[in-house]
Amino acid sequence: MTNSEPRARSYISAELVVGGAHMEGIEFPDGEGFEEWLSGVQRDAADDPSGELTEVYVTEHSHAPEYECECAQYLLDHKPYWKSR
Repeated sequence: MTNSEPRARSYISAELVVGGAHMEGIEFPDGEGFEEWLSGVQRDAADDPSGELTEVYVTEHSHAPEYECECAQYLLDHKPYWKSR
């Protein structure tokens, strides 16, 4: 990031789990691009011939990414934001 680029004020952390295996962790500064990414995950899950359970866990952070936090409540309640079935 250059000094001229604006810093994110918040972000979304998304974790993709397929068939019980963690596949990807990704961050979306200010939430930008999350809906497109989720749509792609949903399309891929619908087209998956194996039919494995696909889950997306999301943590919405109300602070900039450079600050440490304990926002990962999803680890405690195990409720996916989206799942394929």
